[in-house]
Amino acid sequence: MGITLQGTGISCDAARSEALTFLSHAGVRTRARRLIVTRETAALAGIPEERIALSPPLGEPFSLGRLTLTLLASGYLPGSAHLLVVHPGGRRTLYVSRLGGSPARAPLSLLACDVLHLAPDLADPARAGCVPGGEAALVARTVRAFGEGLVPVLLLPVPAILARVAPVLMDAGIEVEGSGPVAAASLRLRGLGIRSPDVPRTRGEPGPGRAVLVPLGPAGRLPRLPRNRLLLAVIDAGDPVPAGDVDEVLRIAHAAGLDAYADIVEASGAREVHVDAGLGVLAHGPGPAGRSIRWFAPASQETIA
Repeated sequence: MGITLQGTGISCDAARSEALTFLSHAGVRTRARRLIVTRETAALAGIPEERIALSPPLGEPFSLGRLTLTLLASGYLPGSAHLLVVHPGGRRTLYVSRLGGSPARAPLSLLACDVLHLAPDLADPARAGCVPGGEAALVARTVRAFGEGLVPVLLLPVPAILARVAPVLMDAGIEVEGSGPVAAASLRLRGLGIRSPDVPRTRGEPGPGRAVLVPLGPAGRLPRLPRNRLLLAVIDAGDPVPAGDVDEVLRIAHAAGLDAYADIVEASGAREVHVDAGLGVLAHGPGPAGRSIRWFAPASQETIA
């Protein structure tokens, strides 16, 4: 996954890169060593200081050589952003990452550009098997697990735990605790003055009536749990189903649907739209005459104009 914007030397959401790399949200995994990333995203993803090259505030333009860059809020997770690049002569290139439903999302009026790139990890919740009213379904399944005498262990990416799931469960009166990475990320966010649920670390066997939050991936080592547990993977649209022993999978759409991306395509006025084949329908609606379309493979990294 990831692309390199021509004429900038900047990669976007690349899994590996020696170039300066923009990380759009904390759900993207990267081994890039020189990152443009917001402080909130770095805190959620646990990125060490030595890998952060630039950490500009959202909405404030800054210079990089002859380029002017601005990170614009995408509303997906705390600190998530799009990247706007203004080239010498005024040409504007916009890289759009996953959109959320947050009202803090940058208004469409700020997304005008000449060249538009839609990130390759976008997915349509309606096509991805997401449960309608997914957050209510999550609460109901957790409560049902308690009634079945089970300890619900929810497996999720850390950003989703802290930004979406923990608050939903807590608002429903469900007590939660988390493994070490979850508790540590919560502390990092609060250290930056960012509102985040206080998730205590799991120590020993969970208390009765408590849900346990564990991150997916390499950091998701399970704490010691009783045998009567329900392993429930809670994933977003477009995310792969985790490998291993999972009892159930629940898809909840945290990202916006296709209509939101179609609105950006039209509002941007871009005459070049670069889009993953999975979202190709976006480029076929009414729009500026002469718009050109170029596809790129979602699993590859390619330089595109």
